[in-house]
Amino acid sequence: MKRTIASLALCALISGCGGGGTSSGPGPMPTSIPTLPPTTPAPVGATTLYVANNGADSIFALPASASAGTLPTATIAGTATLLNAPIALAVDTSGSLWVANASATQPNILRFAANANGNVPPSATLSSAAVGTPYGLAFDASGALYVSDVTNNAIEKFAPGTTGTAVPVAVIQGSQTGLMHPHGIAFDAAGNLWVADTDVPSIEEFAAGASGNAAPIAVISGAAAQLTKPNALAFDRAGNLYVANVMPPSDGTVNIYAPNATGNAAPIGQYTSAQYVGTPYGIALDALGYVYVGDEGPNGRVKVYPPGTAGGVAPAELLGGIFNSPTGIAVTP
Repeated sequence: MKRTIASLALCALISGCGGGGTSSGPGPMPTSIPTLPPTTPAPVGATTLYVANNGADSIFALPASASAGTLPTATIAGTATLLNAPIALAVDTSGSLWVANASATQPNILRFAANANGNVPPSATLSSAAVGTPYGLAFDASGALYVSDVTNNAIEKFAPGTTGTAVPVAVIQGSQTGLMHPHGIAFDAAGNLWVADTDVPSIEEFAAGASGNAAPIAVISGAAAQLTKPNALAFDRAGNLYVANVMPPSDGTVNIYAPNATGNAAPIGQYTSAQYVGTPYGIALDALGYVYVGDEGPNGRVKVYPPGTAGGVAPAELLGGIFNSPTGIAVTP
C-alpha cells in the first residue's frame, strides 16, 4: 500500500479526531466527498513532494510517500540558487520545478531541473517589468505559465517556454476582474482559471483564455462559503476544489467545494484545527487523491490526508521537524 491510515496513537493526539465540521455551518461536515469511479489505466500516485521553505530560502524534495522522520532526498539552497522568499511552486510536463520568489528586492521566477540538488543555479529565470510580486503559479494545458501578481492585482500569462526578461502575452487586470491581492491559482479540467483572492475574500473563476479587464464567470463568496484569507487552490480528479484558507492569527481550514460551485456556496467538506490543519499556505493533490497541506504555523509541518475524506479525519502522515515556514507545495506524477 502507498500509505496506511493514521494510527490510533495519532488519532489520540488530535482533539475531536472522530468528529468534524464547524459550529458556523448548517450541521456536521461530511467525512467523505464525491470521487470518480475507477479508471483504466488506474491513476498513479505522486512520486516526489516539493516543499518551499519560505523562512529558509530553500526547497526540499521528499518521497511523496514520506512519513514522520523522513529526510529530504534533495535540498536546493545557497546563494547560487537565487532563492529569496520562495512562496509558490509548480511542475511542468518535463518535470522541471518552477519557483515564485516573493522577495521585495528580488521578485522573479526560477526554473530548476528535475534532479536539482544543493547550491545549484537555476536552469532559467523569468522576470518581467509587468510582474510586481509573484504569489502563485500554474500551467495551462498548452504549457503557458500563469502568474498571480499580488502587487498589481493581476494575472500574467507567459507563452510556453518563456524565460529571461519577457513581456506577458496576456494580462487579466482591471476593475471588472474583482482581483484584490490574488494568491494561489489553479486550472480546472475545462481550462478555466480559478484565483484565490485573499483580501476580498473570495474565489474567482475566469473563462479559458480570459484577458484584459475581464469579469469572472463565477465567484465563491459570502458567509456560507467560510472564506477568511484563501491562499492556495487545487482540484481533485472529480473536479472538487480544495482551498487552503488562513484564519488569522494562527489557524485555518481547508475548504472543499463541489464542482462548479458559485455564489454563497458552503463547503461540502472541511479540514479544521481538529485535524491539525494549522495555518495552511500551500496545497496539492496527487492523482490518487492524497491531499498535501503546507502548514506555515509555528510547528512548520506538512500534513497528508487520505483520498476522498473531509472533516473528522486525521492526517495519514504528519511531516515536521525539518521545515521553516513551508508555503508552496507541489507533487510530481
